[in-house]
Amino acid sequence: MGSLPSRDTTKSNLQADVLKAIKQDDINFLSSMKDNSEESDQYRQTFPPFLLHYAAQHGRVEWVKYLIEQNFNVNSLTEGKETPLHSCVRAQHNGVQCAKIILEEKSDINAQNVWGHSPIMEAVVQFKFEMVDYLLSEGADVQLPDDNKTTPLHVCASYGNIGYLKKLLDRGADQNAQDGRGRTPLYFAINGNHKRVIEFFIQNGCNVNLYDSNFGSPLQKAITMSNIDLVQQLLKVGANTSMYNISRMSNVKLSLSELALHTVQVSVELVGPTEDEDGDLYGPAAKAFRHIQCFKLLLIAHGLPVPKDIRDRIRQIIQKCKVERLKMELLKVQTLANSMAQLSAKDQLTVFKMYLDFSVEYI
Repeated sequence: MGSLPSRDTTKSNLQADVLKAIKQDDINFLSSMKDNSEESDQYRQTFPPFLLHYAAQHGRVEWVKYLIEQNFNVNSLTEGKETPLHSCVRAQHNGVQCAKIILEEKSDINAQNVWGHSPIMEAVVQFKFEMVDYLLSEGADVQLPDDNKTTPLHVCASYGNIGYLKKLLDRGADQNAQDGRGRTPLYFAINGNHKRVIEFFIQNGCNVNLYDSNFGSPLQKAITMSNIDLVQQLLKVGANTSMYNISRMSNVKLSLSELALHTVQVSVELVGPTEDEDGDLYGPAAKAFRHIQCFKLLLIAHGLPVPKDIRDRIRQIIQKCKVERLKMELLKVQTLANSMAQLSAKDQLTVFKMYLDFSVEYI
């Protein structure tokens, strides 16, 4: 059996001894603490209230057991409103083992800290997926949002972690859950350009029209990112083209077609006359080309006839365009806008469906 260190017995020094022993996983010190000697009792009287949190955060299984035997409360809170179970999530080793001991003592598995993070939310945020699996097996609430109304599914989508995203859905997570701004997990996946996750949500029948109060719908996000494939995907599954974007800076209300045209105008104006001197578009020119393709799809999807002010703006952009290949694409758009106005609504729909089945570069 080990012995306790002989040194200054002031409270701060005794506490420092205990913290050092836990950090270094000093089992001999712990064995000595279990003696009912006057010396060990002196140490116990100086135990700080956060000691169980400290032991759990360091993954010290035997210390966690001992402190619980000493009547430490498994639901005690730090200033950040975190329980020892939150601390288990941060452990580099033995976190799950410590969590099992603490949960056996009726710790609140869904306790939320000052930011509204439950232990499972913390585990997802910190990539502690062994802990995620364990907390799921113990019935952690996968729908519990934090103070921003963000759920663990939002976080998984933002990381592009499709495996755990599916696990959360299997446990009842809502793929259409909206955070405080109205963003869904799909929006987070789009923002991170996680293609597999985006495709999964769309194929799984998520609502593609739920709206972010600051930046609009998933379709709007795809337009501003000049993501042609995603624009096509969203339109195929019924993305609403009649939604409006309201600029936070100017409070100007734009249809998605107008927004798409605005991105075309801005991107074309940024391109110098030599961007494609080798015959291939790159940099700003390539981005402008993608914006033109997105606008082309929006024109068809939004319905015709195309308003005169939009046709006038197309003409103005063509006049200012300095890159021949971009100008050719814009002329195609102009021709499309003018000729489609002659079609019936039924024929417009037929053309729209046909265009969604082909690469927009060939429209």
